[in-house]
Amino acid sequence: MPSDKAEKPDRTTTVGLCARCRYAVAKSGAQGSTFWRCSLADTNSEMTRYPRLPVLGCRGFHES
Repeated sequence: MPSDKAEKPDRTTTVGLCARCRYAVAKSGAQGSTFWRCSLADTNSEMTRYPRLPVLGCRGFHES
């Protein structure tokens, strides 16, 4: 029997590599949104501070 509740998407699917990266920082917004910031961008100007999600490939990715 189908459920009335929608399944919540997996974070890995919606966020991509950032969900498993040691440099990713999740920030919660006032409206309940979550923004993913790359802390590697603080020291590496080639990295994007707030990347477009889902991130499917990244030179700075390091498994956390």
